[in-house]
Amino acid sequence: MFCLLNSSVNVGNLKCEHGNLYIFCGRCKECWTKPTWLLDSGASSHFCFDLNDFIKYRKYKPHERTSVTTAAHTIYVKGEGAVLLEHKVNGRTVKICLKHVLHVLQITTRLLSMGQFLLQEMCVSGDALSISLLNKSTNIITCKPLYTGSSIFILEATPVQLDKSALVIYKVDYKLLHKCLGHPSKDVFSNAPNCVKGFPKDLEVPSNSPVCSGCAQGKMPASAHPPSEM
Repeated sequence: MFCLLNSSVNVGNLKCEHGNLYIFCGRCKECWTKPTWLLDSGASSHFCFDLNDFIKYRKYKPHERTSVTTAAHTIYVKGEGAVLLEHKVNGRTVKICLKHVLHVLQITTRLLSMGQFLLQEMCVSGDALSISLLNKSTNIITCKPLYTGSSIFILEATPVQLDKSALVIYKVDYKLLHKCLGHPSKDVFSNAPNCVKGFPKDLEVPSNSPVCSGCAQGKMPASAHPPSEM
């Protein structure tokens, strides 16, 4: 994981056709029809300026913010999170989740760190027409030149947001755990927080509760079938 304390990050110094640092050029940004990610071999992490792209995000505390250095600017990371991207690779739709994406407000270009992909044991293959990132021979990402003959390679990808309406979270309570753990007694629940790693310590065990139907059936004595009348 990227170290955030007492360090600086080089995001590269590529210049665009307008003579500006590409990551800061607003004129280039106005020409894009889709969210664009720049493949950067000099960036140690992935970078994004748009908070709306993140599906998971943690804002840094003031002492966690690290500086980001370029040829002419020093800016600071606001936080980090995960971004889910959807794009086309040879006509098929591919989704990829970028983790530990750093949030920097001042840049105008989203950056993909080639180094991060290589650390994930991905392979790089490319020529003047495209650069592909492969995972076990499967093409995961294909970046194209910004324009014909350009040395800047970009990925056009749409950020995907999770459907939060479909996410339902159930609070763990005594009744749920009692059924899932095989109907243990209340004494087991009282001692579990001290004996079981990760067991909820704030679980409320009711002193008076109706008899569980599963427990009642399990304690019923078995009886033989009546003899058949033949």
